[in-house]
Amino acid sequence: MKILYIASSGKQGGASIALYNLIQGLCNTHDLYIVFPNKGAFSEDVEKLGVTCFYINTYSLSVYPSIHNTFDYVKFPFRFVKKILFNTFAIKKLTKICNKVKPDIIHTNVGPLNIGFKVARKLRIKHIWHIREYQDLDFGMRFFPSKKNFFKKLHYDNNYSIAITKDVFRYWNLRKNIDTIIYDGVVANESHTYISQKEKCFLFVGRVEEAKGVLLLLKVFAKFTQVNTEYSLLIAGRGNGEYYKRCLDFVKSNNLEDKVSFLGQRNDVYQLMERAKALIVPSRFEGFGFITTEAMYNHCLVIGKNTAGTKEQFDNGFIYKSSEIAFRFNTAEELLQLLHNTVDLQEEQYQEITKNAYETVMENYTIQKHIDTVKFFYNEIIY
Repeated sequence: MKILYIASSGKQGGASIALYNLIQGLCNTHDLYIVFPNKGAFSEDVEKLGVTCFYINTYSLSVYPSIHNTFDYVKFPFRFVKKILFNTFAIKKLTKICNKVKPDIIHTNVGPLNIGFKVARKLRIKHIWHIREYQDLDFGMRFFPSKKNFFKKLHYDNNYSIAITKDVFRYWNLRKNIDTIIYDGVVANESHTYISQKEKCFLFVGRVEEAKGVLLLLKVFAKFTQVNTEYSLLIAGRGNGEYYKRCLDFVKSNNLEDKVSFLGQRNDVYQLMERAKALIVPSRFEGFGFITTEAMYNHCLVIGKNTAGTKEQFDNGFIYKSSEIAFRFNTAEELLQLLHNTVDLQEEQYQEITKNAYETVMENYTIQKHIDTVKFFYNEIIY
């Protein structure tokens, strides 16, 4: 079976990691190809697997340019026209690639990217849309030309969708018995032991951007330090732009420089999770939440906002273990109380919660389970 994947970036990210895990598991049994818009650590890793890679450096997400300030507003028409033209050029190049490769399936790795769908429609190739996001609710994206148009495309007869959670499936009104729900493969099917020497720190992992709720966390942590001065907050992830500056300014103006550390992008996230008292997930809407799964795998307590993919992971754990596997919050006040509750947890309580969370991960979110389920879906579509 020939599968042609359309990636949204050659750089690392949650969607990239999920796709890499899938490709690594299928490359010895399937004829795989992947198209990138740029080069980066992700594309380099795929090349090392021996998978044929194509680079079309003109395409980008099929969404309207974002507007954050007056400059963005002025530049909007130029950016919009440029995006349309570049994606049109990319469709022509992708068509040539498909005529050469002749794939059985074109698999687009994210929702807000339509060049794969358009080429598949034109060449009468089966298309899979991997829906990982809510678009507007989580990232403030607006699909071009409209959300209604995206709904319509999802229901075309040559398209099949994979939703990464039940709630994403529901949100996009996907079709039972045609589309499917497949959780991302996050961790290897290898056991991980509990490390009891937890440090007095909380951890955030992810991009420092508004959708991830970092400023909310900083404000809550500032109140927490008024009562407890022993704990620190580690923020591991890339940050730039106006929002990142606001976070830095908040830390400085509240004299938190000795309590809050911006670590930047890290390659030792698992080690940070092993040592942290808790991972905080304050994201507005996580499509799935890689970091939540990874923290639970590393026996790190998760304190997460009770929405979207984060909530679904917690709910799955509650159903599987008949008890909560993490701490949920809806408001800043609840998050503040949970920080205090976490500090006061007895060791036995902490171990019980994190053990249940770990077992939930191993039951639902292993890489091998994801590979096997996607492979089954491919066979259903083709045969």
